[in-house]
Amino acid sequence: MSLPNKLKGFFTAGPYDDGDAVTGHYYEVASTEPARPQVWGYTDKISYAPGEILRLHAMSSAAQAKVEIVRDGVVPETVLSSSVPTQFALTPPDCSVTGCGWPEVESMVLPETWQSGVYIVTLTVPGHQSQHMFVLRAARPDPGRIAMILATGTWCAYNDWGGSNHYQGLTGPQGGDFSPHVSVHRPWAKGFVRWPEDAPRIPHASPLLSRPRYPHMEFARAKGISKKYASSGWAAFERPFALWCEAQG
Repeated sequence: MSLPNKLKGFFTAGPYDDGDAVTGHYYEVASTEPARPQVWGYTDKISYAPGEILRLHAMSSAAQAKVEIVRDGVVPETVLSSSVPTQFALTPPDCSVTGCGWPEVESMVLPETWQSGVYIVTLTVPGHQSQHMFVLRAARPDPGRIAMILATGTWCAYNDWGGSNHYQGLTGPQGGDFSPHVSVHRPWAKGFVRWPEDAPRIPHASPLLSRPRYPHMEFARAKGISKKYASSGWAAFERPFALWCEAQG
């Protein structure tokens, strides 16, 4: 389904974007304009053990950004609320493959008292907010508890922040090929960390004899969300089950 090609927020069209919600190539990326309100960040690793050092890298249009870290459980638990000095930094055109290379703005030893789970890092400056996430593993093995294995390899494969993932991209001789290698040193695509409000999920099947529809991709292009938000990510798959398990004890 072709939609108006005006993209929202920080989304931009790839060089071979055809404007179609399904086959088109568009992606979110930091602005090259220093004065445009923005803040983005990522951690140096996807997962950590208690006692390890987490390093937060970020870029921003402001001299300071608010940082909030919340454990994403049945009852969200705020474990840190602070601010960090930030500055504008250019984002390499191949950031999705080689990493953003933004400066480190904060480092911290993850406390033994924090419960295992997924933690959401919210960065805020006047006029913009973005979110990242990391996983905190259990402090020690417990044979009596269930271990949840997160599909982080699939998260990375679908993450299209910066332009390239394993399905579409900016690589190759013509600059329009997918990339077999992607970096974890970049933000997560919009919709991977938090489920977009009122967003549809992928239907199990289209009605018999009807033309296939992809309502989640049509919604994404119209609203300024990654087209892969419903294909992978914590918000789409693991989170609903993890919260259900936690609620059941």
